[in-house]
Amino acid sequence: MWTADWWWEIQVKIASSWLDTLAPIIISTDKTQLTRFSGDQQAWPVYLTVGNIEKETQRSLSLQVTILIGYIPVTKLEIFSKAKHSTVAHQLFHDCMRVILEPLRAAGVDGETMDSDYLEQYLVACCRENSCPRCLVKPKQKGEPINSTMRNPGETLQVIIVDQSQNKFPVKFVDQNLRPINPFWADFPHCDIFSSMTPDLLHELHNGVFGDHIVKWLTQAITSEDGEVDRRFRAMTPHPSLRHFAKGISLTSQWTGNERKHMEKVFLGILAQATDPAVQRAVAAILDFIYYAHFETHCDESLARLDASWAALHDNKSIFLELKICKNFNINKLHKLKHYVDLIRSRGTADGFNTENMERLHIDFAKAGYRATNKVRYTRQMTVWLARQEAVYRFGTYLEWAVPGYVADPTATSADSGADGEDNDEKEGEAAPPPNDPDGDDKEELDDTPLSSSSSYRLDENSTFPVFKRFSISLPRISEVTAKAVHDTIRAVQGEPGKMTIKGVLPAKEGQFDTVLTRKDIPDRAQHPTEGISVARVRVIFRLPESYGSYPHPLAYVDWYKPLKDPVPNIRMHKVSLSSRNHHQNSSIIPITDILRSCHLIPVFGKSTNPTWTLDLHVLFPRTATPAAEARRAFTPSHDDDFQAMVPIFQWQSPEGHALAQHILRASPLPYDPHDYQIEGVCCSLDGVHLLAITPTGSGKTGYYMMYMLIVLAVLKDPTLCPTAKFPVDPCLVVISPTIPLQLDMAEKMRSVGLSAIAINNNSREEAFRLRNEELWVTTRKNINIILAGPEQLKSDEFEKALRNDGFYARICGTGFDEVHLLNTWGAHFRQDFQQMGFLKARMTEKHNPWILTTATLRDGAPYNNVLDLLGLIPGRFHLIRRSNLRPDVQMLFRDFFSSLDSGVYPDLD
Repeated sequence: MWTADWWWEIQVKIASSWLDTLAPIIISTDKTQLTRFSGDQQAWPVYLTVGNIEKETQRSLSLQVTILIGYIPVTKLEIFSKAKHSTVAHQLFHDCMRVILEPLRAAGVDGETMDSDYLEQYLVACCRENSCPRCLVKPKQKGEPINSTMRNPGETLQVIIVDQSQNKFPVKFVDQNLRPINPFWADFPHCDIFSSMTPDLLHELHNGVFGDHIVKWLTQAITSEDGEVDRRFRAMTPHPSLRHFAKGISLTSQWTGNERKHMEKVFLGILAQATDPAVQRAVAAILDFIYYAHFETHCDESLARLDASWAALHDNKSIFLELKICKNFNINKLHKLKHYVDLIRSRGTADGFNTENMERLHIDFAKAGYRATNKVRYTRQMTVWLARQEAVYRFGTYLEWAVPGYVADPTATSADSGADGEDNDEKEGEAAPPPNDPDGDDKEELDDTPLSSSSSYRLDENSTFPVFKRFSISLPRISEVTAKAVHDTIRAVQGEPGKMTIKGVLPAKEGQFDTVLTRKDIPDRAQHPTEGISVARVRVIFRLPESYGSYPHPLAYVDWYKPLKDPVPNIRMHKVSLSSRNHHQNSSIIPITDILRSCHLIPVFGKSTNPTWTLDLHVLFPRTATPAAEARRAFTPSHDDDFQAMVPIFQWQSPEGHALAQHILRASPLPYDPHDYQIEGVCCSLDGVHLLAITPTGSGKTGYYMMYMLIVLAVLKDPTLCPTAKFPVDPCLVVISPTIPLQLDMAEKMRSVGLSAIAINNNSREEAFRLRNEELWVTTRKNINIILAGPEQLKSDEFEKALRNDGFYARICGTGFDEVHLLNTWGAHFRQDFQQMGFLKARMTEKHNPWILTTATLRDGAPYNNVLDLLGLIPGRFHLIRRSNLRPDVQMLFRDFFSSLDSGVYPDLD
């Protein structure tokens, strides 16, 4: 939350001294049902947390950073007439909130602020339900992409409290769709209640726009007989992270957020070829919006895409009017999507205010307490029960502190299966037993016949070897999606026929053969992000005994699909079909390290579903299928750059990656142990992430280039160190250095650790041509690990010819720039050739190699921004290490010096 604009704006307002501290208060309220089937009993809890706490900590309910501060009475107000009932109910809410928050009002006068979370937003904002709680949009204009004036708390209070009391219905009161309520937030300083209406992913997106509107519209839009949507959901292929709707969706009346999320994953494939193209584009836009809104970290580009998705929805929504599915788009939840970008910039990412967390709190603070009561005047009993639970918890923590070895019994209640919690499809935590684990439960022998120890033993129909049911892949951590480890399970389980037993007939078990994305012949100069990536179906996972040769990893027998082509328009998914050779299925054996991740395939249903399709082996692998963007949980669906992000299996930016880098460098000729910050930067470069290292003179800036190349060469020499790494066979790092002495000094250091390095400048080129009649840009196209060149060389004809040489171009594994701050200080006037660095990036758009940029002094503000602009670097899209020479805490002191300079003791300096 503190990374958003609002925090800094308030910090400026209250910064009367350096002692001021900003502590935003987040208040959450939600009326919840206490009984499932009968009784109609409800509770209205009010929760409080502090915005200074990280959202990951807030989501961990066991840490108890969110507390219950009160219950709002739930009453039917039967003594009031229907005309007054609504006004009295609204005023009762505000009166109760005023009492509950009275301690905060006094604290706010001294400088603290209150921020209000959204649940009953219209109730809090004192406006009617046909308006927007944030802006003054007209009720009949909510479906249009227009800008409206934002609500002003001061003006609203004037209209409600003063003007409305003098005139029953003043013009502004009517125009702003207000209610005659005395709001509880009137006396809170720095509290713009309208700008505090944060996004609600659960109620506004999953259960709102998607569940209440898109699903209903699409059910009517599919051009076939009734029940088509249900048949498609019933025939949907399974996946470990996907819920299967065995009965369809039409018979379900109450949905949870998790169920909606599972529908969203396959919804584009459901409607493909059965709806108008404009319908597909509109649904793709809203799904894009939902997944962008779920990002846990945002940058300008992601927010721009979020806004573009919203615009694309409005560009295609008219199709629903043409099909007479809906009459207008004056829908509150649809209009509120317009405010998401501004709210995220102001308050932080939407996941930090996700009301799904509150649904889980209801279990501990409302439903569990209700179950402990006698159901008569239960609110008072619930508060007593909660007070006792809290006392037990506090005493337990005290005993843990006072008594060594004592572990308190947990008092938290178990999770309710019906809660709208976070989607836990990503199997976070401990992975399944790996294939090479001889004690794993997933291992089974095909036969008990012992294997021969002869090295000449050949496979035949009687051969036996270990077979595994599944293995897991640790997927790259995508900061936009989750900070936790995500494991992807790949299954290859044979089906079993039905069996007759003494207890009756056991039904047949369906086979589970997952489809995957594999790395297959990825060229060094891929023209497309999906080039070299293939789709396959895993049939068997096995390990060959040592008698057949040395294979360090288990193998997989796979059926291949045809190569990926251009995505299908509108839905942006790739259409594939099984590959054949000589009229037989094209299959082969590959190491499991070639498998990148699982890939869900959706059948191509056509305009109507084949009624014979059911969830069995034949439907699991139809001749033609569409790979659903399983990455949709993590990325924009089926965008080309998503495949690029999925390629690495092993992440150098992980504890395992750091340990491997340390191991390689300690075995190298490097004369010193690298610092942690050097390992951090080098591992980013190995993952293809651009690096900007602002680090002091003498702290090892040259080391970033040397260590990177030492690790690359070590992995190429011994691929078993990192089997998934893909580097050019003869790699070369091009480093731009500003002066000839620096180039020569760096080249000498690099040669001292066994790297072949050469400095190319006008002097060295002239000398080489004079003595050996050679052009360095030609002779260095092979067998040189690092080229150190001046910026003037970047615009030379010889360098341009070298770039156009396919062999040299393919060798480039990275680009470096030493003393990058000179782009700002020298690039404008003194040596404009420095600006060639920015042009170099444009000339190498096909390369996805890292930039390694080092400097000792790059000031914040204009110098820093100028360097980023010249290099085309986007904040948040590169890794920054800041350890510069600049020391704001260092002072310069002058003292008289009286002691002799001949001695080795200087008391004047003590």
